[in-house]
Amino acid sequence: MVSKVVDKVTDATRIMVGVAAGVMTFVIVIEVILRYGFGRSLYFAEELSRLSFVWAGFLATSLALRKGVHASVHLIVDRFPKVPQKWVIVFSQVAVLFFLIVIFVAAITVLPHQWRQLTPTMEIRMFWFYLSVPIGVGLMIIQLLPQIQRALKGEEQ
Repeated sequence: MVSKVVDKVTDATRIMVGVAAGVMTFVIVIEVILRYGFGRSLYFAEELSRLSFVWAGFLATSLALRKGVHASVHLIVDRFPKVPQKWVIVFSQVAVLFFLIVIFVAAITVLPHQWRQLTPTMEIRMFWFYLSVPIGVGLMIIQLLPQIQRALKGEEQ
């Protein structure tokens, strides 16, 4: 049941990353064509592409965590016997979970202060930039919990 929910969240995240990356790419391509081809510019291109980039980046971190492609060092852990290796992996995952929870709480406390601040060009509330942090970290937590569960069972990651 939990794995099906996580799979659905992963599918939705992939779609959102694709949309954010697509918007960013489209806006930048149009901006380059307009600027160098016609000597004109979109006044909102920089802000919209930056907003899309931030969202794509924070959303994609959860997909990278799911695939296990974040930077890690297995040189020492791989030399341990099976049982201690399992507990070192569980400990490291729990440490990452704790770190993510700290970031999530800190990001949530910052959000209300960003509601009044607007971006200079499009006048988008900075709240929408900052919201990407707790959403991205929350998605990482969702992806990490099944990995901790598998590690406790001794299953391969």
